[in-house]
Amino acid sequence: MTDQSLALAESRVLRGDHLGPLVEALRVQARSTEGHITEVDSSGTENEVRIVSLWRDPVALRAFVERTHRLLVEHRGRHGAFPVVERTLWWSAGGPGPEEVRGREEHLRAHGPGPRAFTLASPVPAASGAGLAAPSPRRSGGPGRRTPAAAPRRPAPRPSSAGRPDCTASPDRALSATNR
Repeated sequence: MTDQSLALAESRVLRGDHLGPLVEALRVQARSTEGHITEVDSSGTENEVRIVSLWRDPVALRAFVERTHRLLVEHRGRHGAFPVVERTLWWSAGGPGPEEVRGREEHLRAHGPGPRAFTLASPVPAASGAGLAAPSPRRSGGPGRRTPAAAPRRPAPRPSSAGRPDCTASPDRALSATNR
């Protein structure tokens, strides 16, 4: 990886019992997966391990995830439960430090996926720039302004026998009618 290229940084936190053999098997599998660049950091305890790796792209990481599913199933068979796996992704121009890793994980938990931190289920494309994720596309409405998407149309409430709207037709309308 050159200074100008971006890599997909992954922080993978595993929580559970008897993680040692599973973590080692995951490391071996990562090293043999095309698109794995390097492991940047690893830390943790017997019941919680954080592995930070760099990947060429989300396709390579997804291939690794699919190939390692059997390891998680085998772990469950031996120990009675799947480990909890939390994965945080972002685009990086170099190896992230511990503060950056924790900051990205906290950001994802607090704000959900976006350019600063995302998941495989909600990927953000790499920007062609200084390690920043690509901005989301803007809608019409002038420079720097977003035009909100049209709200879904709801059917009009049916009149009740008294000629007033029936607030039980929609639970959120029922709440707003009772809170007036």
